Amino acid sequence: MEPGDEGIVTATREGATVVYVLSSGDVAELMRSARRILTDVIAGQGKLLAELRDAETRRPPP
Repeated sequence: MEPGDEGIVTATREGATVVYVLSSGDVAELMRSARRILTDVIAGQGKLLAELRDAETRRPPP
């Protein structure tokens, strides 16, 4: 194993193309979980932003 090669992905050269594949189902599940968490965080931020914009439009001018 080369330094930096922790086995998370495998690489196969096909001519001028290199194809990368996740090394196990565990890594794929981790990536799905991370995506789900980040999607929830971003959705929550979008909701908060909409609420702040709505509050700003309802606030009387100074």
